[in-house]
Amino acid sequence: MFRSKSFLNRGIAALPLCLLLGAGAGAQSRVDMRGVDPSQCDVYLAIGRALPPECQSAAPSTGVTTRGLGLDIEEGGAPGTAAGVAPPAGGTHTPPDVKEGVFTLQFALNSSVLTPQARAVLDKVAVVMNDPASAGAKFVVKGFTDASGSGETNMQLSMARARAARDYLVTVRGVAAASITAEGYGETQLLSGIGPNSPWHRRVEILADFRG
Repeated sequence: MFRSKSFLNRGIAALPLCLLLGAGAGAQSRVDMRGVDPSQCDVYLAIGRALPPECQSAAPSTGVTTRGLGLDIEEGGAPGTAAGVAPPAGGTHTPPDVKEGVFTLQFALNSSVLTPQARAVLDKVAVVMNDPASAGAKFVVKGFTDASGSGETNMQLSMARARAARDYLVTVRGVAAASITAEGYGETQLLSGIGPNSPWHRRVEILADFRG
C-alpha cells in the first residue's frame, strides 16, 4: 500500500478531483482527499464499487476525511464542500450507492497540461475504472475553476482540463472511450465556506452511474 503525503506546490495549479459515483436515492458517502497523495486503497475507498481483499482492512491515510452512511471518519482534510450538497445523516452500515471522492490534481499554471503528480493520481483512478466491478458504468469528467480571471477564460480552461484528464484515462490507461465524456463548468459551481479565489475550487469531478 502506498504511503500518502500532503502537498500544495507553489506555481502549480492544484485541482481537487471529485469523483461522484452512482445517482438517485440511496446510501451516500464522501471521501475528501484534497491536498493528500492518496494510496490505491484510498481511491478504492472513495470511488470503488467494492474493496479488493488487500484493502478491506486498510485504514484511510492521514488527512483523509470520510463522511456518510457507515463512514464517519473525520481526520481533517481540505476546506469547502459543494454548494447545496451535504452528506446525508443515517445509521446504517450498508455499502453506499452513491460515492463521491475528491482528489487534488496539479496542472501547469493556466494550462491543461497534466503534471506527473496528476498522472499518478489518474493512474490509480484508472485501476478502479478498469476493475471488472466497474463494468457498465458511464463516466462524466467535469472541470471547475475558481473565480479569478474572466468567466469565458475559466470556462475554456475547465473544459480543457476535464478533457486532458479524460483523454489520459482513455489513451494512456485504457479506459473505454465510449464510457467517458468531458464537460466544463468554469466558476459556476464554487464550493461553499471558502473565498471565491481559493485554489480549492479548481477541481475535476468525475460522475459515474453504475445503474446501466
